[in-house]
Amino acid sequence: MDCDFTDLGKRLSLTEEETGTVNIPSNIWTQTENGEFAVIGKVLSRKWVNFETLRIALFRMINPRKVMRVRSLNEERFMIFFNHPIDLKCTMESGPWIFDKQLIVLRIIAANQNPLDINLDRSTFTIFIHDLPFGQRTQALVMHIGNAIGEVQHLNWDETFVVSLQEICIWV
Repeated sequence: MDCDFTDLGKRLSLTEEETGTVNIPSNIWTQTENGEFAVIGKVLSRKWVNFETLRIALFRMINPRKVMRVRSLNEERFMIFFNHPIDLKCTMESGPWIFDKQLIVLRIIAANQNPLDINLDRSTFTIFIHDLPFGQRTQALVMHIGNAIGEVQHLNWDETFVVSLQEICIWV
């Protein structure tokens, strides 16, 4: 009763009814099937990171309102799944995150991206510029300083607010 699966596979073919395409609605791409929002992360460190310790620390740091799950992808990368968009938004806006004196880089996963192809080698930082002379607190100067350090991502600029502060905040 020797059965050769290769020969059986060669004899299989699809009928006309089975060759149709599958149309995927666009709203499926925004969440996973459980309604979760996903983030991929990596600890920028040359030393080995204990995943269980990292997972516990992430729960303490993020302190989600709803359910949050952390899963390991490989030795370097992990994924965080949120059940609520507010938890995702707060996590992304509250960074940068630090674990064991090392930077944690987090990125929201786009619908059509492979989590292993996302670049996690750079992160946005908040830079504070202190004690600028009153007459030199211009948007052009602050943008120049920010662009000298990196690429300016965001700058909250309100003329009446900035002149009264001792520090100016930019995201590079």
